[in-house]
Amino acid sequence: MKWLAFTVRFLCLAPVCLVLWWYVLPAYAKILGFFSVVILRFVFLAGIESFRIVPLGLFYTGTLLQFHTDTQEFPFPIGQLTTNMAPFVALMFSTPKIKLRKRILATSIGCMSLFFSHLFYVVFAFQFSRQVNTPPYVSHIIAPVFLTLPFLLWIVLLQKDLIGEKTL
Repeated sequence: MKWLAFTVRFLCLAPVCLVLWWYVLPAYAKILGFFSVVILRFVFLAGIESFRIVPLGLFYTGTLLQFHTDTQEFPFPIGQLTTNMAPFVALMFSTPKIKLRKRILATSIGCMSLFFSHLFYVVFAFQFSRQVNTPPYVSHIIAPVFLTLPFLLWIVLLQKDLIGEKTL
């Protein structure tokens, strides 16, 4: 019965989280763009002059993060890449019997982990796309990782609560 209640809560909360996430996506993309540029400029010595956010699509689902160099623009479809944040938050707030402090702490750790995975992807996709001269889209190889990462984080962060205290 617990799993049925969890499933119903998750199915109700996930679309709400998704719409809210898409609404704040351009602001998140600005933060991600800023840190990406800092790393690309100072660690990889990339010649990025600026970046800009292009909010596109219904609910900003097609939002692009564009890096500008002296000769080229590099668009990243950031809406596709970062949508995994919404199901993670929905999972964390759908799970029953978690104390508020633990829920907030685990959600914060998970969101930061997802942020760093997005940052890691953007930085390395940009760096390697310049070498192979291809556009930096979410590849078919990395997509399953980003799809399953929210669920893996949920399990890791709440494993004791999901399994229960009985270990034998």
